[in-house]
Amino acid sequence: MSGAGGLSEQGPQFDQVMALQGHDVPDDLRPGVLAVHLELKRMTSLLRTASLAPEAEPAHVFSVATYLQEP
Repeated sequence: MSGAGGLSEQGPQFDQVMALQGHDVPDDLRPGVLAVHLELKRMTSLLRTASLAPEAEPAHVFSVATYLQEP
């Protein structure tokens, strides 16, 4: 995968999210985990078609952006 959503561009953001959530991704598994993360992100955007406000989302739906915000 390459381009705007590629591994090198998304790597630092992925590392930040994993660190904030207390997940330690081993170096040897990181490229594969990051690739799967990006593919799931791409697939999720295809599934998300409703035009609901964020407050109207079901409780089990969340945004990673919420976790990136520092208190």
